[in-house]
Amino acid sequence: MIDKIKKYRYHLNNAYFDSPLVFGETRLWQIGRLYCAPGTIIAEHTHPNLFELTIATEGKGIISTNGIEVPVKSGDIYLSFPYESHKIVSDVKSPLQYDFIAFTTENPELSYTLEAITNEFSSPTMRIFKDSAIASSVCDAIVETESLDSYSELMLKNIFEQIIIRIVRSFSQKDTNKGKKSATDAEALCYQAMYYIDTHVFFMKSLCEVADSMNYNYSYLSDLFKRTTGQTLADYHKSRKLQAAERHLSDGGSVTRISELLGYSSVYSFSRAFKSTYGISPNVYKKSKAQSRSKRAKESP
Repeated sequence: MIDKIKKYRYHLNNAYFDSPLVFGETRLWQIGRLYCAPGTIIAEHTHPNLFELTIATEGKGIISTNGIEVPVKSGDIYLSFPYESHKIVSDVKSPLQYDFIAFTTENPELSYTLEAITNEFSSPTMRIFKDSAIASSVCDAIVETESLDSYSELMLKNIFEQIIIRIVRSFSQKDTNKGKKSATDAEALCYQAMYYIDTHVFFMKSLCEVADSMNYNYSYLSDLFKRTTGQTLADYHKSRKLQAAERHLSDGGSVTRISELLGYSSVYSFSRAFKSTYGISPNVYKKSKAQSRSKRAKESP
């Protein structure tokens, strides 16, 4: 589907259009990663009957759907619908890097909800959202499909199911908040703040982004959050960052890369924050998890 690329620096494309891979109720049609060179053009093509996620991981560019152009930048996720005409143009100064996945689902409830999303969000300008958990899961799926083993089917079944559920949640949240500029219930506001942090943990540069996304003054939201939950927004953000770090360390992620993704000023500051919470350094934690995986593998029949 993207074989008309003019130029690129790195390209991984696993396509299964003749026979999609089946993982539970999910059909995988395509998955891959593309690092564009400056000005790379992914030629216009028409999607078959499937959904596709484009996850911008670095740089910026323009996604054109049925002739309507939508700018994307690092951290953005764009959902393409079945039978659409699709084109991507990378920025010249800040070349686009992105992961992509094309899928369908046989789950009746999820399939119905995705169909409703195509009707409700038909405008391409409404398709961008952010969810660091989806970005991380697609990355995991790319790695897993490159080295399939006896556990891969179960692993990918769960990964793809979670991705689709998170897509549905993200667009349901868009629909719920549509036309509502504010809320009066303190708990509802705190939940929205928590949800934003949970889904932007890898992309947030400042906690002020939380208040900006909700059209509230940061000081007001911060005080409200403290009074309602008993902890500060900063404490909640810190705990979610460390939980994300713990998950990626358990999966064998690089300590340096994790500290960069989570916005720590240095590996040292990340290690200090992690150790203050978990009692051991990230490297020791990562090593202990690797040893546990190795032990379980040896004990498996």
